[in-house]
Amino acid sequence: LRPLIHKTPQSKYYAVKCFKSKSSVATKTKNRARRPAGYWLDAQNLANEILNFWRSKNIASNMVPNFLLLHYFGEGGLSWGLSQWNGPKTVGDITGFPIMPSKWIDALKTEEI
Repeated sequence: LRPLIHKTPQSKYYAVKCFKSKSSVATKTKNRARRPAGYWLDAQNLANEILNFWRSKNIASNMVPNFLLLHYFGEGGLSWGLSQWNGPKTVGDITGFPIMPSKWIDALKTEEI
């Protein structure tokens, strides 16, 4: 931790702030291996990760999940992978998987949910 001290105590901004270094910040990727460079640019890897996502939730589906659902489950890697292909619509076109509707009321009408 590195303290940042403003030099004049009379200033209304006088404070001591501590900033954490990158090495001290816990991340989710610390406990598991990072994907190699270019991993998300391979469509087969992306399709496998989508299927693994649904299997981990005990749901038999091959739908491309939306960003809100991925954020809810803390799947930042898969969310990043979808963004590398310009979103779920493009991924659905490339993989042939159906796309989960963005609106929750429409998503509830799907068989998987």
